Amino acid sequence: LLLFVFCRCMFRFIVFVLVFSFGCHCYHVVSCRLSSLFIFRSIDLCSQLLGQFWFPRPIVVIVFYSFIVICVHCYNLCIVLQKLAAYDEAIVYARKTIAIEPDFAEAYSSLAAALLRLHRTDEALEPCRRAIELDPNLAAAYTNLGTILSEQGKEDQALQAFLRAIELDENCAGAHFLLSLHLLSRGDY
Repeated sequence: LLLFVFCRCMFRFIVFVLVFSFGCHCYHVVSCRLSSLFIFRSIDLCSQLLGQFWFPRPIVVIVFYSFIVICVHCYNLCIVLQKLAAYDEAIVYARKTIAIEPDFAEAYSSLAAALLRLHRTDEALEPCRRAIELDPNLAAAYTNLGTILSEQGKEDQALQAFLRAIELDENCAGAHFLLSLHLLSRGDY
């Protein structure tokens, strides 16, 4: 019995050290806007997975932060791949981010942007609308929506989307640029 208790304590300590070393990079999470639903869902998942081993609450919280770090890294990879014009790979990582956190609006917006770069406008509409549904104040999603609507020939709706993006973030250079292109194509000088 004493050996069993010792082994169980050592197992807990080893898992704690491994998970803690992975979870040390969680300070990046502060800059990432993840939904509270994801936080509660992750804590519940960790509690279910680790509860059978009688892990103390701090270990559950550290494992939970590890899930967030994975989500943040997938999202960051998606952004970097878009900057490198590797849009097919960016789509893969955007979808991985969405699989980890289905309520992460920025991931949907990034997916729509990557699809737009590949001229897959019909496919980009759904993630763009989902991003706006999750975060109605996300200027990038409205910029993407304006681009989609402009390419579909819905000029007035595209104009409204670009104006909404600028209203939300007056420093959104992409929205200003695309709005000017949209107005030029309409002949509004």
